[in-house]
Amino acid sequence: MVFQKGNMIGEESRFKPGQSGNPSGRPKSIAKLVTERLNAPRDDGTTLADQLVEELLNDARSEDTSIRLPTRRELLSRIYPAVSKHALESDPDSKLEISWKSSGGETDSE
Repeated sequence: MVFQKGNMIGEESRFKPGQSGNPSGRPKSIAKLVTERLNAPRDDGTTLADQLVEELLNDARSEDTSIRLPTRRELLSRIYPAVSKHALESDPDSKLEISWKSSGGETDSE
């Protein structure tokens, strides 16, 4: 059935002007729920995201290469667009240095 102007079929179930078709709003996506959980403040003032980042950086500094190398590989894969942009915009012979600061103030670099 094709809708035609003036069609009265189903009129009682149509939305009235100014009425929302979804009064409860759009349901939250799983990504939004996860983000809220990661960023929710805990009793000590930190977040779960803070803890996970600290654990990830500790793994990247590990003496155990079976932990350190895959962690660093994963971190690099996450920042690869930045690395490739650097490669495109810089002198091919330039050195790319990646560093991070730990919460103890120490600086690591590769």
